[in-house]
Amino acid sequence: MSDCCSSDTSAALPSAKTRVEKVAICPSCGEKGKPVKPITLQSLLKPEALSRFDGGVRHFCSSPGCDVVYFSGYGIVPFLKGDLTVRVGIKEDTASRLLLL
Repeated sequence: MSDCCSSDTSAALPSAKTRVEKVAICPSCGEKGKPVKPITLQSLLKPEALSRFDGGVRHFCSSPGCDVVYFSGYGIVPFLKGDLTVRVGIKEDTASRLLLL
């Protein structure tokens, strides 16, 4: 029988060997992704891309040479630069166009 007031908590905590960190990796380039809130995608996706968005967790790929912008680690088709209504600065290799009046 265990002592309820015991200070031994080693049984309750997983060891470093058994802990598994969930890391989202871009399916295209292998870059570690950063979590993004659904409102971000709802604001930036073109209507046809938004129809594919299920409201689930997505991650941002910050690799400049990768066309994937947002992805999920669950085998869902990622959103590419062409799926967005705006340019993503870190993903662009050309300067934005200036209008001279």
